[in-house]
Amino acid sequence: DAAINPGNSGGALLNVRGEVIGINSVKYASEEVEGIGYAIPISEAIPIINELMNREELSEKEAGFLGIQGQTVTSSYSLRFGIPAGVYINAVEEGSPADAAGLKTGDIIVKVNGRSVSTTEDLQTILDYTRAGTTVTVTVSTVSGREYTEVDYPVTLGNRK
Repeated sequence: DAAINPGNSGGALLNVRGEVIGINSVKYASEEVEGIGYAIPISEAIPIINELMNREELSEKEAGFLGIQGQTVTSSYSLRFGIPAGVYINAVEEGSPADAAGLKTGDIIVKVNGRSVSTTEDLQTILDYTRAGTTVTVTVSTVSGREYTEVDYPVTLGNRK
């Protein structure tokens, strides 16, 4: 039993044996309801923790480059227009890794190497920590008739210029 208050939400959630079983994340407080705390299960947190611990710091020249101009498809736009959430490709730079792999304007990037991409910031973070020359699997939702289907593209990341 631990208090989770604004300013100190977070930290380990322990069982009676002192084992970490989750990460306290947020508390919902309102005059209408009693405060409710939420925790991320440790099974979901471990892959993220491992990734963060094993990330290699890369210089801007070493970091991967995809070669697209994109914008975030928010969940509200996704619902309103019936398109998948992710990063909508507005333009593909000619001769870029994205161009060579076959990505095209109108595709929506939803994953890179199985990791969900919801925003342009998510995509940029993945690229910033992936070395140029690495081949990644970019999953896009692409229009096929009147619906979207997911397609995987192997993309060998280039260097930023």
